[in-house]
Amino acid sequence: ANLREANLGGADLGGANLVGANLGGANLGGAAVVQVGPVGSRRDYLVVVRLPGGTEEWRAGCWVGSETALLARVTATHGSSVWGAEYRAAIACVRAILDA
Repeated sequence: ANLREANLGGADLGGANLVGANLGGANLGGAAVVQVGPVGSRRDYLVVVRLPGGTEEWRAGCWVGSETALLARVTATHGSSVWGAEYRAAIACVRAILDA
């Protein structure tokens, strides 16, 4: 989707798949969207949406949940493998961007 210059103020992006979307110039109404990838064994994207109230939705491929739940899933699935390290680095990158 090309959302360049789109005004999404008030839009509910819950459940939206933004992989490949061009958000250049879009007004997200105070929301933040961070995408990192491809990462992990499936070479998918980590997409995080932070809404104006601070609520965050973390998506890794088709999985959706919280940052804490994603870290637990990565540990259970990949442990200390290269894929686990890659996911943890991507999560740390997103966290650094959102907290800047």
